Amino acid sequence: MVTLSLSETLASMSDDDIMALVGPATWANGLRLEHAGAVRELSWNQDGNLLEARVKEAGLTYRAWISQGAIRPSLKCACALRTDCPHAAAALIAGRAEALKRQESVPEWSRVLKQVLGGIRERSGEPLALVIDAHDPAVEAALIPLRRGSSFAWTTKRASWLDLTATQWASVTDGLDPTHVSLLREGYRLSRESRSWHSRTEVTLSSLEEHAYAWLERLVRAGVELFVSEDGRESFVLSHATWDADIDVVASEAGLEVRVVARNGDQVLASPRIDREAGLLLLDGGTRAARIEGV
Repeated sequence: MVTLSLSETLASMSDDDIMALVGPATWANGLRLEHAGAVRELSWNQDGNLLEARVKEAGLTYRAWISQGAIRPSLKCACALRTDCPHAAAALIAGRAEALKRQESVPEWSRVLKQVLGGIRERSGEPLALVIDAHDPAVEAALIPLRRGSSFAWTTKRASWLDLTATQWASVTDGLDPTHVSLLREGYRLSRESRSWHSRTEVTLSSLEEHAYAWLERLVRAGVELFVSEDGRESFVLSHATWDADIDVVASEAGLEVRVVARNGDQVLASPRIDREAGLLLLDGGTRAARIEGV
């Protein structure tokens, strides 16, 4: 039997695993804290079997500890709840992200060997994919879930937002990757918190507001493929670059013309397509997206 280190255990955990550990409500509150940047410090002990974090909430800072238990990670915190609280959940989620980055730096042969030996748990279930339909600048970019099809590689059948989020019909999501289902449900929940109204059957990029890039990044990290259309032939690319919105003043026959431009080093886009609500710059006809600051 191969014993996993704490880092390997955290890297192997899905959102469903964390929910099973602390409960859905605590997981959601922990995710909220982690997204808000409440986890200020993360440090591992010398043996790598203890993770310590400082988590700030409502002006107070709490220390949380994650250790390797016999069959599951053990969560403790200095808050009144002492254990399995949102602060510890936030520390676990942040620790998982760091553990995944560590795992990416491990040589491929080492990861394959551990998988053969059973050291890292394989994800189970059919994958989901997501279309970011941003081809029309006049329309909000729509997000459309896909699942594996029988006649085609991908299909929208039994993959609507209502299908994936309706918990009373568990058979609809039976056989799907539980991590993918959990992440898409998270996206749907984030879209419902939007300041603008949207039909309950649709999710747009704008409706995710400031959570858009981080959520899409989590999808990619979990193996959810992104496409530009429902046929699944062309991938939607999430750029790691961060652009800056800027003001450019140019002289014209009518006088001085003030316009918004996007800058990335020496590269300047004179007519950028910016989704202000999501904080994203859409590039190459809506087939790529990058973060943009200053909007």
